[in-house]
Amino acid sequence: MYKRKMEVTPSVEDAKTRLKALNYTEGVELFPKNESVRHRVERWYINPLDKLDDQHDGFAILTLLFPLYERHLRHLHGNGAFSENSALVRQIAKDLSLSVSQAYEFWQIFRNGVLHSALPKEKEGFKYTWCLRYDIIEPVVVNGSTFEVNALELKKIILKIVTKKIDIWKNQDDPIPSRYIAIDG
Repeated sequence: MYKRKMEVTPSVEDAKTRLKALNYTEGVELFPKNESVRHRVERWYINPLDKLDDQHDGFAILTLLFPLYERHLRHLHGNGAFSENSALVRQIAKDLSLSVSQAYEFWQIFRNGVLHSALPKEKEGFKYTWCLRYDIIEPVVVNGSTFEVNALELKKIILKIVTKKIDIWKNQDDPIPSRYIAIDG
């Protein structure tokens, strides 16, 4: 059985030096050495998301989608907090056709809930509740005090936004791993 060792490597020689230093002498390349950043992002994120196309895939879609979208937002607006009137939240409002207040609440309920506890947050103090629906054509609809979310439509919108700027993954401060190497052992 193989253990996976992820290496962020600027060059093949660096990878060999690091593996040798770690006493890893046997390794099998899992991906081509010169695979483009775009191809890696598509292989690791976009293609798996594309395969999720059933209404029962909603939480899996959201779990993969929010980190991609957050990376995009942070590339545009920096690493500040998602505070109520931050540039990050204003961008969410613009992208999802929500008010800034609704965008803030949406992020708190959905992104923070799904990524921290596998379900959208429900707690005292939030003025919204939530539901997943697949009979609405918009990705997010505010119906009274309920966020109605069509995860399949949200996926279309966010992937369209994110795939236009795949080059953000080339960021040297936070690069995507350049290689996966399977280590026997």
